[in-house]
Amino acid sequence: MIEKSSKYIIYALIDPRFDPGDPFRIRYVGQSSRGLERPRCHGNPASMQENTHKAKWIRKLCKLNLNYKIEVLGRYSSIEDLNYWECYWMDYYRSLGASLTNLKAGGSNGKPSKEVCQKISKAKLGLKFSAQHRLNLSKSHLGKKPPVYAQIRSREVRGKPILCIETSQVFPSIREAGKRLNINYSGILAVLKGRYSHSGGYTFKYIREDTRIYFNLKQYQKCKPILDQYGNIYPSTKYASAYLNIDNSTISEVLSKRLRQTKGFKFTKLDRKKVLSVISDILTIITG
Repeated sequence: MIEKSSKYIIYALIDPRFDPGDPFRIRYVGQSSRGLERPRCHGNPASMQENTHKAKWIRKLCKLNLNYKIEVLGRYSSIEDLNYWECYWMDYYRSLGASLTNLKAGGSNGKPSKEVCQKISKAKLGLKFSAQHRLNLSKSHLGKKPPVYAQIRSREVRGKPILCIETSQVFPSIREAGKRLNINYSGILAVLKGRYSHSGGYTFKYIREDTRIYFNLKQYQKCKPILDQYGNIYPSTKYASAYLNIDNSTISEVLSKRLRQTKGFKFTKLDRKKVLSVISDILTIITG
């Protein structure tokens, strides 16, 4: 039995212009783990500035001096329940003919619905830029430097050694990593610059020159090495704590994902056996 006070809710945004029994009154179905706090946020000025169907509908109501209403469709015990029941309620109201403003199909990993994809496809079908528009685009880019991924062949980028987190492999350059792992090297660079979370299922970090001070084989024989977001490898949390002047317990909490970061640092666990096998390769690459 779900308590009435549960904050895990599925809610609907109601158009006040329709009768209570009309399915067209349901314009949006969403989930919240914070009770009514999230549905109320849709009316905030920042949310209303979004270029979405839902935001445009709310702005239209405001022009008519109206406000949407909130209706709680159900209260549940966990986020997993919310993901299931959000999809259920969206499918239910769409089957009744409701014109929902949801962009996605529902759930925490929801993808754009078929209706949205079809609308985007129709809007872009046969779309061609006019000669004037192409000229304006050309002028707007005149004198601008190409994006970083277009500069992949520069010596600065090509000569930096990188580490693949999943395999603990060390590569002398981005291009070499792309060849060995069969990945487009522009994707690897995007991961290194923080634009992508992964490429081809792999994540990468730069190995900085000052990393060599950590590479003492004896330190790694019984320790559990960790990696920070800057590519520095430490023999243990205790070593990282002393070197960075960060409390050891907070580093452990970051590693166990109870904290996102501590004093601007993020840490990842590394396999000790794999680290031992690649330290010599790293030293060779860094020292030349």
